[in-house]
Amino acid sequence: MSDKERPDQRSPKPRSSGIGKMLLALITIAALVGGIGAYLYFKVLRPTQTAHRHLPRGTAVAARIDALELLTWRPVRERLLPLLEQAKATEAKGSTLLERVGKESGVHLPTDVRELALGSVDGKQWVLAIGGTLRAGSFVDSLDKALKEDGFEGFTRDGDLLVHAATGGAIGQADDGTLVFGTTKGIALAALPPREERDEADAVPLPTRGAVTFLLNGAATRGAGDALPRMLDSLGSLSHIERLEGSLLLGDAPAVDIRVRPRGTTPTELVKTLETDLAAVNLALLLVPDELGGAKAALGAAKVRADGSDVHIEAPWPYEALDRGVARLADLVRLSLALTPATK
Repeated sequence: MSDKERPDQRSPKPRSSGIGKMLLALITIAALVGGIGAYLYFKVLRPTQTAHRHLPRGTAVAARIDALELLTWRPVRERLLPLLEQAKATEAKGSTLLERVGKESGVHLPTDVRELALGSVDGKQWVLAIGGTLRAGSFVDSLDKALKEDGFEGFTRDGDLLVHAATGGAIGQADDGTLVFGTTKGIALAALPPREERDEADAVPLPTRGAVTFLLNGAATRGAGDALPRMLDSLGSLSHIERLEGSLLLGDAPAVDIRVRPRGTTPTELVKTLETDLAAVNLALLLVPDELGGAKAALGAAKVRADGSDVHIEAPWPYEALDRGVARLADLVRLSLALTPATK
């Protein structure tokens, strides 16, 4: 048999090198994805939950906004965010006070903001805490410098705070980067140290699940009752609430979720009183032509039930009503942009 007639006895080319390269590529991609995920979690998402921990002890009324959850909700993301980006593009870089403060301190507002918490102990002194990916250290110094450069008067340094003499308002920054804006020096100082989440006795009873959360204690609910219209001054539930905390949950099916701790009554009795009061409120709202952003529909669909030692209230909030509200807000922003000349 000639050489041409003999079958090819050469061994097949090894494929292990190709498989190895494929595995190496997959490992590299997995490591890259894992690294990006870790960065997003530890540098973008994880640092968001700091603001509410700076509400002072004894806070009677509070509200919290999860900026990340709110801004990524579809109506806001599609209708409002593009306009906010457009507004940012019309400003010259480094021209505004906040731009200069951000360049010097590393705190870029509002870009770095992830959470806002507003609270009061007595309904007279208020504090706003702003948390997020905020670099700690020099915000107050940088703001003080920028205010002086722009000719703002009346601000003086008082220890860790920047205080406005005429109004008494004070600005500070906590060690974890959280910014604190108080209507008085006293409440700003009280808000600087964070409260420990792991200590149940020290934890803030403000819910952290939801785009918007809120808290009222008994004194605050009774105070709210005093401010109601005369036709609603007979609501009996307000005097029987020890604490009320709730959340506005967004997504495709928005809803309000509220838990109420009874005071001087049982959960079962408070359920009956709340149902009576809700009926009175819904009757009064028949005289109001506006949908109130969906509040009328939510109150009309609210369900109340006893849940252990508390009372649970659930109310679906119409998606369409919230979407219309965002659309109206977007129209206002669009009008504002049209009336504001671009800065070159």
